[in-house]
Amino acid sequence: MTGQAVRYRLGYEGMDVRLLAEERIEATVPPSAEIGEGERSGFWFELRDDQECVLYRRVLATPFSAEHEVYDQESGTPSRVAGAPASGTLWLLVPSFPDARQLVVHGSPPEIERRAEAARELVRFDIGTGR
Repeated sequence: MTGQAVRYRLGYEGMDVRLLAEERIEATVPPSAEIGEGERSGFWFELRDDQECVLYRRVLATPFSAEHEVYDQESGTPSRVAGAPASGTLWLLVPSFPDARQLVVHGSPPEIERRAEAARELVRFDIGTGR
């Protein structure tokens, strides 16, 4: 369903994340994801209200990966190797909720050997008094 949405632009270097911009738009937003109880690994973001209730959650592939896929020249077999911390821009599209007060980003460590560790809150942005 198309409706009011907010597009957030985040910049990151390693796991240091900054909110760069937000824009109200008309868009079709993917449905909210259920994660369930307990610790989870991975990467996701949430919209929360002033009571800490999750209004919207979206799970994504981590943008912070510190690894690269390389191929053996003889066999062509792929493998993953450690690399420099990633940097770039991340665009997050969320529904426009009047009660939304915070954008919260969670993620597991980006290193290959730590990827399965439980995600932690990376950053929390106040997004105002309603959208």
